[in-house]
Amino acid sequence: MGKGAPLRWWENRQMGRHLRGRGLEVGALWKRFPVPATVERVWYADRLDVEGLAEHFTGHVKGVLPIDLVADATRLPVAPRSLDFLIACNILEHLPFPLAALRHWHEALAPGGALLVRVPDKRYTFDHRRPRTPLAHLIEEYEHPGRFDRRAHYADFVEHVHGRAPGDPRLLSWLHVALVEVIVTDYAEERLGSPAAKADYAVNLFLSGAGKKSA
Repeated sequence: MGKGAPLRWWENRQMGRHLRGRGLEVGALWKRFPVPATVERVWYADRLDVEGLAEHFTGHVKGVLPIDLVADATRLPVAPRSLDFLIACNILEHLPFPLAALRHWHEALAPGGALLVRVPDKRYTFDHRRPRTPLAHLIEEYEHPGRFDRRAHYADFVEHVHGRAPGDPRLLSWLHVALVEVIVTDYAEERLGSPAAKADYAVNLFLSGAGKKSA
């Protein structure tokens, strides 16, 4: 048992008190949130089917749990006001439009429903050196999604996580991820099923290529 296990157990107990009825968990992957006995039914959704998840997340030795629904986290095919609760653990920080996700999830909840969102402590994440995203920036991208600059986001990630300073040839290669993403759009949309999966595919494609070149 890890040092943080007792704290996580207590947190889960406290958060679980708000869950009852029927709901949905997004992106549980290999570890579902432990729901209390007050919950009648939980459906599990993810952006890929089980085979696709197992192929994508090869590092998870515990394997991937079965899911009920393949869907993008921000476009869940559920009726408005139809869920008693929605759970999203360590999902929000991976989404390009987190405010849109929060609104979509809130609209799916019935009156009095509970939205349980868990995000990591930035101080202990692999990308802790990245500057915090200002709320004004999130609002701007939420209100004007056409202005979303994926290329700039990639550049920021590579610079602050992988230490590629502006002007580094390897960084310039990384900036072509946006172009690769456009090129593989049809293939990725058909095979992976969502824009988020398409983006991940492009990033991983370049991650593997950059790793070989810089070795």
